[in-house]
Amino acid sequence: MDTGEMTAKGVPNRRKQAKISTGQAVIDAGRAIFMEGGYEDATIRSIAKRIRRPDKPDGMSTGAVFANFDSKADLLLTIVKEELVLQDELLGRAASEAGKIFDTVVRICAADFEFFKERLHLMEALARLETHVEPKAVNPYALADRARLLTRSRRMRVWTHIHACLELLGSTGFETVAAQARLVASFHLHACREAALEGQGVQEYQNALGKDLELAFFREDLSLNV
Repeated sequence: MDTGEMTAKGVPNRRKQAKISTGQAVIDAGRAIFMEGGYEDATIRSIAKRIRRPDKPDGMSTGAVFANFDSKADLLLTIVKEELVLQDELLGRAASEAGKIFDTVVRICAADFEFFKERLHLMEALARLETHVEPKAVNPYALADRARLLTRSRRMRVWTHIHACLELLGSTGFETVAAQARLVASFHLHACREAALEGQGVQEYQNALGKDLELAFFREDLSLNV
């Protein structure tokens, strides 16, 4: 950090505070636009115009965006990273509720579905960026790599919570539990996107997934009822 932006006590001065405030305002505006219309509808100009302040009733300049983010893709990746913190909280909350192991696994998947559905356009924008090359970016392939890492991070969070839940059975080895968790997570992650695109509700998805998982994986595993 530039020491010129710090006070003698190590506290950001007004210039730094203003930059932080503007950066968060850009993130908030970008989040709203990405969630409304996805990647194509979001432009630096539309994001800048969305930022409203008493001294800027008509929005900010595009320079305010570029002062904080290199590109639209860079902004998107920052927003998704913030959102995944909330995803982990939602999954942890679902996993901590009392109940049978099978019901908890289904509840974890339903919590991720709710997270994904509410951010469908944002998640679709992330998926697009995984194979999209930003022509003006300094390192366009690095953006795609960052997008893939974030997608993997979301998937790993789902697997981790399911794995921790199945470990409670204590009757199988680590490799077996890990394989079971991967199967369940993969099944959910595939079904999740399709259901979100179809407009399914959270309870509808939870009920349908529970039936499908029971038939596909857990029909004979009575230990999941504990």
